[in-house]
Amino acid sequence: KLSHKQLVHLKLARAVAEACDKPISGVYAAVIPPASDRVKTAGVYGTSNKAIYLTPNILNQGRSTVDTLVHELGHHHQVVKEDLTPEHKSAMTTIADNLIISVSGGGFDTLLKDVEW
Repeated sequence: KLSHKQLVHLKLARAVAEACDKPISGVYAAVIPPASDRVKTAGVYGTSNKAIYLTPNILNQGRSTVDTLVHELGHHHQVVKEDLTPEHKSAMTTIADNLIISVSGGGFDTLLKDVEW
């Protein structure tokens, strides 16, 4: 069960993912177990089904939603699916650049009006 605010942010995440040049199967809210005792997991990219999963607490703020989405989309665009490799960093930068261009061109105006940053 997601709050209205979380649903707004999930809808934005789905629209951003759909606008990317490499299609994914979907963006979903999901309870994700922590990576370790010290590290909570904000998002996961499913390599077999090409889906992105975001934890509900990440969906509480637009900024954390977009940050996590860009990170997971970076995994989708790289060949070796490891965190923060040069290839992953490059993919995230390209995705963020394209997102900024889309936002500045008004591509997400209707969705952004309800986002809580």
